[in-house]
Amino acid sequence: MATLNLNTIGAAAACFDCLSETEKKEAKILLLANALKQVGGPDYTNINTLRQAVACYCVPDAVLDGYDVVVAQNLLTTVDGPTLTLAQIKYQIACWCNIQERELHAMEMLIRAGLSAYAG
Repeated sequence: MATLNLNTIGAAAACFDCLSETEKKEAKILLLANALKQVGGPDYTNINTLRQAVACYCVPDAVLDGYDVVVAQNLLTTVDGPTLTLAQIKYQIACWCNIQERELHAMEMLIRAGLSAYAG
């Protein structure tokens, strides 16, 4: 699936409707682990290996959310994007008011879908 848009994503996602919310998260992690392995990264496709790798990440969800931001910032740097300071980030998102979690999730999914077209 090279080109992802709302139609292709919707059609492909229908086959995952039988999965629970947790199973969908687990499937996403498994697929991402396989992608990481495919590009030459560590092999986290075995659940025990993956659990051992994240054992030291026993931190509150708020801290993990901060880790997510650092990962996104690192991705931007990796693709030779601008280095945004915390002040610049806060300024740019200051007007992002009243956005619901669901909408933020959809935004993240759309951007990840777009990024996936450039992988490899």
